[in-house]
Amino acid sequence: MLDARDLLQTGDPAGSEAAFEALLEQHPECLQSHRGLQDARRQLLGADALQATYRARAEQEPDDPVGWYLLGRALIDNPEQAGEAFGRALELDPTLAWAVAGLAYLRYSRGDIFGAVTLYEDGVRKAPDSAQMRLLLGNQYLELKLYIHALRHLEVASRLAPGDLEVKAALGKVRLALGEEEQALGLLEEVLAAEPRIHHTYPSLAAIYLRRSRPAEADALYRSGLELGMAPDDELAAEIRSGLVLERIRARTGE
Repeated sequence: MLDARDLLQTGDPAGSEAAFEALLEQHPECLQSHRGLQDARRQLLGADALQATYRARAEQEPDDPVGWYLLGRALIDNPEQAGEAFGRALELDPTLAWAVAGLAYLRYSRGDIFGAVTLYEDGVRKAPDSAQMRLLLGNQYLELKLYIHALRHLEVASRLAPGDLEVKAALGKVRLALGEEEQALGLLEEVLAAEPRIHHTYPSLAAIYLRRSRPAEADALYRSGLELGMAPDDELAAEIRSGLVLERIRARTGE
């Protein structure tokens, strides 16, 4: 799946579309592949054709919650219509985590942070054994710097899906924010070793390397992250440069 997304990120939406279609032939219920296919088609078709494609799908299969979710995603620039589609998906399947995420995104984007969190909390109550729902809520709390709340849900997600690398990555970030650096280091390095393309872990791991006087490793990791599409972090980049300068000074003075 990451290979298919790589094709999209490197400017080959047609190749990405073909790769996701092949994945869906093998695993037709894989929602992540449906999302990836839609992302490829968004570049290939344009907004109007994309919306028409997914509206036709939803109308042809009106009892399929995934179809309504994908329609909402295609309509995301029209919040009212997108919200209606996401809501229809949840009427059909109240446990569909990504439909909850769609509605939460719409609320968050208009400044209703409380409403977004409430949607996720309600989703967890309806699907307490959904690792994906717990991960989404945990990441929302992480973004809001409500680390204890994030930790509670991510620990449950980890028990539900012990091999999920995204859960491990989020848990590593929370552990770091709570000052549990050794545990965070273990989790983040495990994610990096298993799948280096999960680049949103790189800033947290680079920060740990800096704290441990390993600026060269932090610099290499940061540069790799940028190559993989990580958003630049000017503050972290400045700290890495300072760490490299300090390391050279120490090497010169023998300290």
